[in-house]
Amino acid sequence: MESAVGLVVAEKRGDTGWVRHSFATAWAWKKDIFLTNAHVVEGAEHYMKNGFRIYVVLNQSPSERFYVTGLSKHPHYRPDSVSSNGKEVPFSYDVGALQIEGTLPTRFKLADKSTLHSLKAGERVAYLGFPMENLVNNGVDVDSPIANMQSGIITAVSDFDQGDSGPKNNLLIRHNMGCTGGASGSPIFNRDGDVVAILNAGNMMGQIVGVDDAGEPIVARAPSAVMINFAQRVDLIFDLPQPRRLNRE
Repeated sequence: MESAVGLVVAEKRGDTGWVRHSFATAWAWKKDIFLTNAHVVEGAEHYMKNGFRIYVVLNQSPSERFYVTGLSKHPHYRPDSVSSNGKEVPFSYDVGALQIEGTLPTRFKLADKSTLHSLKAGERVAYLGFPMENLVNNGVDVDSPIANMQSGIITAVSDFDQGDSGPKNNLLIRHNMGCTGGASGSPIFNRDGDVVAILNAGNMMGQIVGVDDAGEPIVARAPSAVMINFAQRVDLIFDLPQPRRLNRE
């Protein structure tokens, strides 16, 4: 099933040829739908406003390239980190979809409702995706991507305020798998190979990596050594609206 994971790429023609920026992970759900994060969809929108088009290239299948024709974000997605009661929390409802031209050859299976409602700390999980931020050579060949797999455990299951609101509303999955920018949107599997969550964020800290010409510190993000990162339970995707069709020139 590894070819059901893809690298999200923005491209446009420049003065000296094609310019390509890889920036996230997506995975095949329906015949013409990739799932990812809402903040990845926002990133795609930003690229498109600057003249780029978006495509997804499949893991270890560089000839399999699918151009995005529609976008969708969860209606309750919050792009900030403050909840309705004023608490600082990870991005909530951070799921989105990319509709594509063509038909996807391989798709992942979702865990059923009872499995999702019984997720708990200590369960083994893994993800397959494209962490890139601050990695050597960006961690990926944009023209022939090879996904990385990480494994670990669920560290906690909670609501978006990190409290216990029962199985229906405990939609935030915390885990100890290493991640950084680019892994956003990766599918998280249980031991049966079914998708239980979508990776969306990590606990990050600022790290001084040098100084600029003015003598000011250059600060880069670095993963926290605590290794508690975040994912959205996969059944949030059932609340996604129909993808908004794009006008393509």
